[in-house]
Amino acid sequence: IHTIHTGGVGVPPSPFAGSLSIRRWSPGQVWVPGVDRWAIQSLANISEFTGGVASRFVYGSVAARRIDEATRFNYLLGYAPSDTNADGRYRRVMVRVNRRDVTVLYRHGYYANAQLVPYDREQFMTYNRIVTAGNHTQEIRDIQLALEASTVKAGDGSLEVAVDLSIDTARVAFADDSGTHVAALEVAIFCGDRRQNVIGELWQTIDLKLSAEALARAAREGIRHTAVVPVKAAPRYVKAIVYDRNADVVGTATSTLR
Repeated sequence: IHTIHTGGVGVPPSPFAGSLSIRRWSPGQVWVPGVDRWAIQSLANISEFTGGVASRFVYGSVAARRIDEATRFNYLLGYAPSDTNADGRYRRVMVRVNRRDVTVLYRHGYYANAQLVPYDREQFMTYNRIVTAGNHTQEIRDIQLALEASTVKAGDGSLEVAVDLSIDTARVAFADDSGTHVAALEVAIFCGDRRQNVIGELWQTIDLKLSAEALARAAREGIRHTAVVPVKAAPRYVKAIVYDRNADVVGTATSTLR
């Protein structure tokens, strides 16, 4: 898989908050925010592990030329594992050549599954949207959310986070199914400790089937959704993400636990 980063470069932060002064950076130095740095490195990892080339912080013509040069010639290698047990684990593959001063692009491994699972674009896009929203430091309000969360104890004494979520339906894409208004919302809830390490998470799908009256009420009052998230330690932060794949819009809300 060949990847091209098209997001440009970040603007370096001012050394004085609230001032108009701009920090001087040496020629050729690229400042990248932490979140973007991880995303860009992920693109590079995808290319490396699949035998492609990654282009970052270069002109489009340079990126296109690199892909053109990398795909002009290739070898087709056959491979059969000595271990035929389909245990689902990732198995590494290494290809070496005797020629010096060359870069070998190849797939670095595979998952030993008994059956190949076809690529699911909808599932991929849903996961990508939620993870990207989760890494975004500011709240996203394409879908308006109201979040309330509290720490509770389960019957066995373990900790849980009770979540009460109100979802505004103004941007939700409802389809008409013989007079019933239907939609599906993907909900992800992440709980973090004081150091913002994820200590619990929950992924759910809300299937909405509303009459005209219920749809009008939801437009006024929103959709209420409650959930309980088991956590491994004392929680400090809660972040909820709601994604409507039909409208391709997302909303986030955060809460700090006392």
